[in-house]
Amino acid sequence: MTDLQNDAAPGGGAVVTISADAFKKWMKACGFEAGTANPNQEVYFIYKAAKVTIQNAEVTPNWHITAMTSQRDGGDCVNFHFKIEMGKAASHYWHYVVHRGATGTYHWVGDPNPNLPETNEGGGGAAGDMQKLLANRTEATIKSRVYGLERMMTRKIQARMLKTLKTALGKFQLTYANGRIDE
Repeated sequence: MTDLQNDAAPGGGAVVTISADAFKKWMKACGFEAGTANPNQEVYFIYKAAKVTIQNAEVTPNWHITAMTSQRDGGDCVNFHFKIEMGKAASHYWHYVVHRGATGTYHWVGDPNPNLPETNEGGGGAAGDMQKLLANRTEATIKSRVYGLERMMTRKIQARMLKTLKTALGKFQLTYANGRIDE
């Protein structure tokens, strides 16, 4: 379905906090469409398939990135997830933080699942049950093929996102200071 991984942080750097406004500016620069349905989150669609009816509900199967924030239109973002969603019946996600390396490079670093610290994945109500999590990923993989979502979110896309972030910082569209990225 995807090649997302649970990368470790490079040595000598630190996790970066990103303001909600900076995150929104970054995602728009990536060309992603904003979603507005979730309170206390910023959602941007990486890929959306055609609408379908699943379990008597019209849904748009998609890949999106979510940033959890302290307020709907403000606050800071630290934790992000990349999620494949095909209605409530099949969805799976990978949690990350943005890490700034000692040389000023940016990285997606796996943010451990608090119930299964050996992975940064979640979904399907698995909580601390690895077998349920793996079954959920299998279900999401099968459905991703049905709805044309297979390989629509990859490490290459993640790398392009970080390149866009670096460009925005280099052009002073965003600023970095003291472990925080802001407008």
